[in-house]
Amino acid sequence: MEANQGASQVYGIERHTLCLASISGDTIRSRFALGTLGITEPSEIHLVDFDSDEKALSSTVYKHKCGIRALESTPWSASQLLVINHGAAVASLPVELVELPEDNLETEPCTQERPVKSIAELDISSAESSLPRSLACHPASYCQQAAVVSPTEVSIWEVGQGKFEHMHSISASRYSLEEIQAAAWHPTNAFHLSTTDDMCVRSWDLRADPKNMQTMTIDYAHS
Repeated sequence: MEANQGASQVYGIERHTLCLASISGDTIRSRFALGTLGITEPSEIHLVDFDSDEKALSSTVYKHKCGIRALESTPWSASQLLVINHGAAVASLPVELVELPEDNLETEPCTQERPVKSIAELDISSAESSLPRSLACHPASYCQQAAVVSPTEVSIWEVGQGKFEHMHSISASRYSLEEIQAAAWHPTNAFHLSTTDDMCVRSWDLRADPKNMQTMTIDYAHS
């Protein structure tokens, strides 16, 4: 549903929705994606286009197999998304790399629902981390790395060729951290990452020895 509010545009959706992300891999169009939880209805991914000339919104709806708690656009591909799946059936495979059908991206928005394509799933059933709460893709398109954030750990993964390859981990128990809230990449450096826990902001150098990975701490950064 679209509503025009003067100079603004409103995209309405009558479903439970927790996540929204801009499509960072598309440098031509203004687009964003949102995912629904699928609590009482089928789960969906909505790809929304904003036409700045016409001041109008249009959308394409994709079916997804389960609810979506979080999603992140991949800078290396405008057609791929990282999603955190929601539901008891995906407890061991909560993170997934999906692709939106290319034919829908290059033509007029489709009015029919289309399924997304699953490229890779991340199995964390044997990991010490709890279920993930957020994702952070490195903003540089040449660096296909993603941080998966859970309260007990930030795990860094190389994403490519249809699989996840583990690179690094920042464990809350190892470094005596409080519950980890979020992570963010340095915009140009593939090895620098910042995290927040409680009221602290910490910077990490992933190239360093695990004992010396933490390079900076700002206590009481927010309250």
